[in-house]
Amino acid sequence: MAADVHAAIKQLLPDVVADLVRVTTERQLLADLGERAERNATYRIVLVVGHSNIEKLALAQDSAPSWSGVAKWLSPFRPKVMVLGACEAGRWLPSQTLFRGIESLREIYGSPVPTTQAQLLPLQALTLYLLAGRRVAKDYLRSAQTVAFALTGGVIFRQTRAEASGDPVEALLWTGLEDTVRKVLRR
Repeated sequence: MAADVHAAIKQLLPDVVADLVRVTTERQLLADLGERAERNATYRIVLVVGHSNIEKLALAQDSAPSWSGVAKWLSPFRPKVMVLGACEAGRWLPSQTLFRGIESLREIYGSPVPTTQAQLLPLQALTLYLLAGRRVAKDYLRSAQTVAFALTGGVIFRQTRAEASGDPVEALLWTGLEDTVRKVLRR
């Protein structure tokens, strides 16, 4: 997915500076991120593609750090928006952890349920839309969510820093809603 988005950026948005980080090991990932951090690279939008659940995100074949560990790795790049192409990455608890660990972060887009490659296609389009300098208005988001679900059965959530306030009652409500959506989609 990341390679497809990177190729589309080069073709459709040639003025956008975009880096692609492809790794197979955590050591390779940390070296690549470290090199970018040393040159003070910053990224307004970060697309993260991996395998995840509510507790961890695997970006390399040999490790699956906690969401707080991922936040520590990405915080130096001061992202404002993250698009998460990974199963359950758009859930409230991972989002709250990323917001707590990345001070600059304002919005997160991702799916609260297990996903297929086809269900990630709308996230690819969303990433390109954001990189083109566009904002996602609530009406546009609702329309995009409806179309994504109708075409792929995929679910996209947007979490904002304000929504991930840390209220324990809200956390229970969101987690319960996400679990309900997962159960309904399994049927």
